[in-house]
Amino acid sequence: MLIYSVWTREEHPYLLWVPAALSVSMIAALGHQLLRRDGRPRVVESVSGVVLGLVIITASVLMLPLTLTEEGAVVVAAAAVAAGLCGGVDLLLRLRWKSDWTVPIGLALGGAIGAGVGYLGDADWTATLLVGVLAAGVSHSMRSVLVGLPTMSTARPKLVLIVTSVMIIGPLPYAVGRVLVPDALP
Repeated sequence: MLIYSVWTREEHPYLLWVPAALSVSMIAALGHQLLRRDGRPRVVESVSGVVLGLVIITASVLMLPLTLTEEGAVVVAAAAVAAGLCGGVDLLLRLRWKSDWTVPIGLALGGAIGAGVGYLGDADWTATLLVGVLAAGVSHSMRSVLVGLPTMSTARPKLVLIVTSVMIIGPLPYAVGRVLVPDALP
């Protein structure tokens, strides 16, 4: 519903219906808990999981209007590539060598990737450097918070963790595009 609320808008403001879609989704999630017939065991875990999912989807929706312009698409690409590749480096450093250098290496790599994508995309490389560093940091923080959960022991939750650590960066390219790259938003 959240993504559909952005795709249905054909003119500015593109994010007009996002708050309404988020509200309806929250009401539906809470209504689902009220209609359960199993006595509602672990209701707090269930509601908090749904709310976290809605927050992640809402964060990723903020990147959609940026993809309508060439400058905005470069900012989104810089953030997504930086977050994704830093996740791979983080995984490699933690599993292979048990390194404590994952944060500084990830931030430096995120900045380099962001600047490189900005340079190759003929955009302001300083703005994409900033969004690359921020995306690497937020993505690493998300993985650090969720990796310690007991349910993260199998392959499927680890895949979800990788995807969510890239989706959560949505507000970063939106803010950088809005403030530092004037032609990023239509």
